[in-house]
Formats: sequence, C-alpha cells, structure tokens
Amino acid sequence: LMGWLIMIPAIILFTFFVWEPLLESVRLSLYSAQGVELQEFVGLKNYIEVLNDTSFNAAFTNTFKYIGWSLIIGFIVPIILAIFISETVRGKSFFRFAVYFPNMIPGMAVSLLWVYFFRPGPTGVLNILLGKCGIAPCTWLNNAALCIPLIIIVLTWKGAGSTSLICMAGISGINPEYYEAAAI
Repeated sequence: LMGWLIMIPAIILFTFFVWEPLLESVRLSLYSAQGVELQEFVGLKNYIEVLNDTSFNAAFTNTFKYIGWSLIIGFIVPIILAIFISETVRGKSFFRFAVYFPNMIPGMAVSLLWVYFFRPGPTGVLNILLGKCGIAPCTWLNNAALCIPLIIIVLTWKGAGSTSLICMAGISGINPEYYEAAAI
C-alpha cells in the first residue's frame, strides 16, 4: 500500500502529460480538419493517405538509415576514443576534456557552428579548406547523398564525449591482472 501511495503522484502526472495527449492525438487523427476545427470523422483515411505519400516513404527510409548508422557509429567511435584515452600516458585530463567539450556546447550553438562549416560557395569553412587544396567548392547540405552522413557526423561529434567517458570508466574498472593474463 505504501508503494502505491508513493507512486500515485507520478502515475497522475504520467497519465496527464503522456497518455491523455497521446490518446487525444489518436482521436484527432481520425477526423478531417480545417485549420484547428474538426470537420468530419474520416476513420483511417488520413493514415492511408500518409502511407501512400511518396514523401512519407522517403522520410521513413531516411529515418531508419539515420538510426542504423547512428547506432553503429555512435557505439564504435566512443569506444575507440575511450580506448585511446585510456592508453594515453600524458595529457589524459586534456583529452577527456577535449572529447567531452562538445557535450557542453548548447545545441543551437552547435547547429550554427556546423551551418557555417558546411556553408555553400567559397565562404564555408570546409569549402575554404578544400579551395586551399585546389578542389572546387561543394554545396554540402543540398546534396541528398551527403545530408544524412553529415548529420550523423555532427551528432556523433556532439554526443560521443559522454559515451566515451562511460566507456573509460568501464575500462578503468577492468582488473589489471586480466591484461597480464592476456599478455601471457
């Protein structure tokens, strides 16, 4: 009884802020609307229209490409960083800070930073660097083939630090005797 009494406020808040809006959204999706006014009940017609829309299919495919590559890269890069930093003898604190620093930057600042980095024409940072190497400027974010990989790179750069610190904590918890046994 005491456990349920403790959970009642959380259950009420969860019901009010999660379940009620979710169920209301499902109810509203079954109607046609003009602006914010509901016109008539259309059943599953809205869902059928969305599923048959080519834009939805492209967005659905892009979402799963993004999720798949983010999971793969989002696990591999932090583990590699954690191993390198754990094996570093000097400057370990500096490298920990350098890897974690992007996590401390607000999301809007990161977005603006990378927008300037990938700006099309001769004014983008990446295009300036490529121009110094004799390569023509590129429109990075207008290229459909590059958009998802660039987003994955940016978000991996932003989030890899915290995952790396967790992996470093796990690596530091490994008993040194296991390393000796593996060397033998």
